[in-house]
Amino acid sequence: MNRFFICIPVLLFLVFSTLLSETGNLDMMVLGFKQTNLDEDLEQIIIELFKSEFTASGIRVINLEYSEIKDCYDLDCALTKLEEYDSKRACFGELISLGEKIIIAVHVVNPDSGGVYFSERITINEIEDLDIAVKRLTAAVVQGKSTLAVITKETITSHETEDPRRRRNFYTFGLRIGYLFPLADTYGESPKLVSYSLVGAYEMQKYIVEARFTINSGDYSLEQAVDFSLLYSFYLGDFSPYLAAGLGVHWVNNDNYDENIDYSGDGPAFNIGGGLFMFQTYDFRFWLDVRYSYLFLFDKETTDQHGISVSIGVTHRKESGGGCSGIF
Repeated sequence: MNRFFICIPVLLFLVFSTLLSETGNLDMMVLGFKQTNLDEDLEQIIIELFKSEFTASGIRVINLEYSEIKDCYDLDCALTKLEEYDSKRACFGELISLGEKIIIAVHVVNPDSGGVYFSERITINEIEDLDIAVKRLTAAVVQGKSTLAVITKETITSHETEDPRRRRNFYTFGLRIGYLFPLADTYGESPKLVSYSLVGAYEMQKYIVEARFTINSGDYSLEQAVDFSLLYSFYLGDFSPYLAAGLGVHWVNNDNYDENIDYSGDGPAFNIGGGLFMFQTYDFRFWLDVRYSYLFLFDKETTDQHGISVSIGVTHRKESGGGCSGIF
């Protein structure tokens, strides 16, 4: 038993010694970084930063003259250098300037894989963030993880503190006209009712909250309705189908003396349907809307009203926070 407890520390020592020895034998060759719209001095700086960070991570760096590696930023050149210096790994990358942003990409290759086995990139807004970006990329290479997985409070770039860009939300206002076709001899047995709707909506990326005031007028019926609906748009392009569902309050008056129909009432209603948005990326967009609505009248002696409406319309959008908005 005593020999067993003596062997455990010895085995642990041998294991950790082996791991440390293997870590020390790892090496890295830092090659060139292809530049787009950047000064050459920046490439030299980033190469030296990578060398420093790899060394700090316990990786032996093979130092080469800048003149020898400045044009070596592709896979073929990296594999040639690995063979020439009998190295285990090499990294190269790109420095790309896009306006105020700088994208730093790094790719790691080894002779065994014969290709790139790890790639990652990071975006910065300021040259002062170069050291932070290189520290994150180095940690990602060493740990084989993404830059997001190795982020710490000390390695957050200014670019990552900005609010992400997104499609802005809008208020839209407009008018829809069409017809309501009654079902099951409702609405005083009117064959159809002309429908006029004032529409206001708050449009998010794919969801739209709609408020609608509608007047339906027919030969034997008059209906006024206020509805609130939630719409879902499937696409963000100019043309997109959508689904809709909502609730509201309706008031109806039916007068058909030929059929001995004379009653009025009000009650809650629901609607469900869909349609098509057209030119929704423009300030003015067109709608084709189809809804089924059902009105539950409080007076149980009368028949609930329901029908299908088909309408077309145009609305104008105004950015949220932009002040008061008119329809046109």
